[in-house]
Amino acid sequence: MIQYSPSAREPVPPELPTTRAKLDIQAGPPMPCGPAPGRMRPGQVNQLIVTLGVLGSTVTGTAGAILTVRIAPGQAGLALAELALALASALVIAIYGTYGVARRERGRRCQSKQAAR
Repeated sequence: MIQYSPSAREPVPPELPTTRAKLDIQAGPPMPCGPAPGRMRPGQVNQLIVTLGVLGSTVTGTAGAILTVRIAPGQAGLALAELALALASALVIAIYGTYGVARRERGRRCQSKQAAR
């Protein structure tokens, strides 16, 4: 059962999200033929979020390091540190996204087994 208690400043949503909630991701110009809707399982949504997080972190860190070297060639150490930080954050996102979800699911199963007893 989903429990929801909004704060005083937060508007109350017209309905609570369910397992059939829809996630719309749009990037770039609108397609001439309209959107291409699709459905994803909750586990797949988590994988999508982790994948986009890793890709975003890696791409922005690499681009930042390249720009730093191009703008200030004497700051190669700073560019290397930026690249290392981006790769480390991508690694943390990947590890937490993979093992953190598995740990939460295991905890939910244990709680449901205990509640059934």
